Amino acid sequence: MAKIRKITTISILFCIIVSCLCSLQAKPIDIRQAEQLTTEFLCTKIQSVVSHNVDAINIYYTNSPTSQRNLLFIQKQLLEDYIISYASNDYTIEKVEPRVKINETLFDGKFANIRATLTADIYWNAANPLGNPIKGRKVEEHLLLLKNENDVWKIEQDKFQTKKGSSVELTRESIADLHEQIRTLKFQAEKALDKARKSKPSKLTPETPEWKMSDLYTPRISQDYNRQEVYNWAYNHWNNYSKEYLNFGDEKWKGGDCTNFVSQCLRAGGAVNDKSGAFQWYYDKKGTLASTNDTYSWTWSTARGLNSILSGNHNNEEFGPKATQKVISGDDQYDTSIGKYVVPGDLIQYHWNNKSTITHAAVIVGMIYNSSKFRYEPVIAEHTEDSWFTPWTNNAYKTYFVHITGIN
Repeated sequence: MAKIRKITTISILFCIIVSCLCSLQAKPIDIRQAEQLTTEFLCTKIQSVVSHNVDAINIYYTNSPTSQRNLLFIQKQLLEDYIISYASNDYTIEKVEPRVKINETLFDGKFANIRATLTADIYWNAANPLGNPIKGRKVEEHLLLLKNENDVWKIEQDKFQTKKGSSVELTRESIADLHEQIRTLKFQAEKALDKARKSKPSKLTPETPEWKMSDLYTPRISQDYNRQEVYNWAYNHWNNYSKEYLNFGDEKWKGGDCTNFVSQCLRAGGAVNDKSGAFQWYYDKKGTLASTNDTYSWTWSTARGLNSILSGNHNNEEFGPKATQKVISGDDQYDTSIGKYVVPGDLIQYHWNNKSTITHAAVIVGMIYNSSKFRYEPVIAEHTEDSWFTPWTNNAYKTYFVHITGIN
């Protein structure tokens, strides 16, 4: 009997040990934790443009070289595209209201691929405000690769698109160079923020919706260009991409659709295909919905091409959309004369650095009156980095303010 008890006890202990081992081996990875981290990261990222603390996102990344490059790229984006660009024009972001939608989650062992959309209402104002903030909106599409290490999820890579390019294309520099760039940008950010804090108190007032009938605009606009329809198209499609046209981003996180969107706005304003002469501009549909069989000119889809035909048609008095332009270097060259020169329905194009060319385009959808500077300042809508009613300021090497003088 004692022998039987001994065997039984050993058997029970063996079963318990095996059960524990199996339990450890079979412990499932918690999907919710990966998705929760993604949501927390994207919210923290956009909240950092209010706190000005871009280091707040560091805790979400692994220590691998790929991960660290990606982290530094995002810090660079936050400093350049938000903190410095807003502060350089004496603006500040008072508040953001982010929302994250998890679109797809795929697991492969210790890795997770998550597609997510970050939508953020951005409340921006004068650095020393005398009135209510202006509400803008940003939408970003992200494809994140997460890695599980010791039951903790961390980001290995975040693929997404900025107006200056994709995170994949722009993270090929050495980590040492990126660290040096971040140090320089942090110094520039503090300098810009200090200047903004010392700026005069100001009230930012949006123009009324009846802008096209106001004394401010009527004497300076072409009557054949329907700027109200440009506004309507931009409002309806800044984030809800039209199925009538191809999306020039080959991935949801990889953009390249900025000029396609601007050309669509020109088409909505009345511009028709131009297939003759030296400055052609066209998009031919092969059906009701967009397809890969659609044909288009390079001037329809590229910022540099569009700029060339607008200037060319104006200078040579040719058929097709045409424009004049004023160019400034750096945001601080913006003055009252430019606020009187451009109107809603006009365009802004950007030349990021002295080693590149014009690579980004946006459409002006409104004007803000800045009471302390006694001038009008444009707000824009854009694709690639989907935006609505955000400031024109981008701290670019050169900014082109393009005034449409005619369309056909």
